[in-house]
Amino acid sequence: MKYGSKLFIGMLALVYLAFLLWLGGSGQPMSVAEVESRLARIGELSISGGASDSEIGLDDLRALCAGDDGREFFMVNLIKYRAKALYPPGMKQEMGDDPMSANSRYGRAIVPYLIKNGSFPIYMSEVSGRLINTDEALDWDAVGIVRYRSRRDFLNMVEQISLSTSPVMVHKWASVERTQVFPTSAILPLNSSNFVRIVVLALLVTFATIAIYLTRFVRGLRGRRSKN
Repeated sequence: MKYGSKLFIGMLALVYLAFLLWLGGSGQPMSVAEVESRLARIGELSISGGASDSEIGLDDLRALCAGDDGREFFMVNLIKYRAKALYPPGMKQEMGDDPMSANSRYGRAIVPYLIKNGSFPIYMSEVSGRLINTDEALDWDAVGIVRYRSRRDFLNMVEQISLSTSPVMVHKWASVERTQVFPTSAILPLNSSNFVRIVVLALLVTFATIAIYLTRFVRGLRGRRSKN
């Protein structure tokens, strides 16, 4: 194998290593002291920033962190959209009353924070019917599942959003009439980040193999042309 090919494979290996570090998913759980310190910080930011009562409460975050094991988790979101978006008076005229436009704004605003904290949506869908519904009053429009690297990263994201000068959560609550959100842990291997690791590794290996063979093929063509 020539030096150029070795260098190329080495660079791909570094990219994959960086990806694994970003993906994480098996860190140390937070202590009670760390959780309370982080919640106190988030509470201070929420008060100074005038957070809405409809945003995530400190008790909700404390309950989420009570089950911290340091590992990745998957947040399930059941969503019912408003008939019309409900923005604060100062934003209503500019943003309009389309709930799906508000939801799109929220998606664009939240994704950078997710990526920064090793998290990403893995499933988004619209409800297409009913099968078993024990409470007909609780109908839903959409289901979303977001993979978070850890509960520590989730708190990091909440704090970063609280520090932001750009609106983020206001778009969510403008579009959502009601929601149920709860954390889950993967049981099947295909549902965990191990599957993501395997897929990304397979893609990188495939890309490297194709690139090396194409390089050899092009060099071979050039060699034959130069001889002729």
